[in-house]
Amino acid sequence: MFAGRDASRGLATFSLTEEAIKDEYDDLSDLSSMQMESVREWEMQFRGRTLQVCSTYTGCLSFT
Repeated sequence: MFAGRDASRGLATFSLTEEAIKDEYDDLSDLSSMQMESVREWEMQFRGRTLQVCSTYTGCLSFT
């Protein structure tokens, strides 16, 4: 659902609707201060984690 899309608004508003998950850049300027704090908290949760992507063609690649 989030692959290749900007999920910031969806995470901030706890929404999985099409309006909350954007295909293009979202400046988030209309979010409340509480919602922006939620975005920052999610960022801290994801920061430093390693993403591993595997395929039969390339094998496994790790991204930090």
